[in-house]
Amino acid sequence: ENENAIRTARLKTSQKVHDVVANGLYGIMNELEHSDNIEREPLVNKIERLYEQSRNISYEDNTYPGMIVYDTQIHNLLTSFANSETKVIVVGNQETFWKNITALQKQELQLVLHEIMINMKKHSQAKNVSIVFKTEKNQGFINYKDDGVGFSPGHPFGNGLNSTVNRIKSLNGAINFEKKEKGGVSIMISLPLEPTNYD
Repeated sequence: ENENAIRTARLKTSQKVHDVVANGLYGIMNELEHSDNIEREPLVNKIERLYEQSRNISYEDNTYPGMIVYDTQIHNLLTSFANSETKVIVVGNQETFWKNITALQKQELQLVLHEIMINMKKHSQAKNVSIVFKTEKNQGFINYKDDGVGFSPGHPFGNGLNSTVNRIKSLNGAINFEKKEKGGVSIMISLPLEPTNYD
């Protein structure tokens, strides 16, 4: 039992390092690669925030700095992957959507969206990306689409995408990956809302 507990703790820490530190570093690298003029102060702030997040992992702190105003946080996350070659359109990412989402769901969804965007940047060669947020009755939906190369037949998921599936399942939600006929990928995420949180 002790060995299983240690193994579980190590896997949990490894997943956090991948989701927070590795993906955070990739975002900074992407910004450096595609920006002609880098402003020092915002970049230093991002690195400092990443340092704080990595330090929190070492203390098993499950909170992440800067995740209070979620519509702004998510907008900044998603649009940070836009550049002269890739256009990112975000629809429905408003306070009215996030007020229906629990704190745990917010934390997990941010990491899931980050992983999806990382994979888009690494593999899709997409020119246009859209992410639509909406709620219907007691369900929340996030629909991602791009016009990239799509998944090849029998495409194996790496640790990152497997992690997104596990995170959504842990929230009693569902995530579906589809290759569009004209190219690109569609990812639909759905999850239940707390009964006290929706109208």
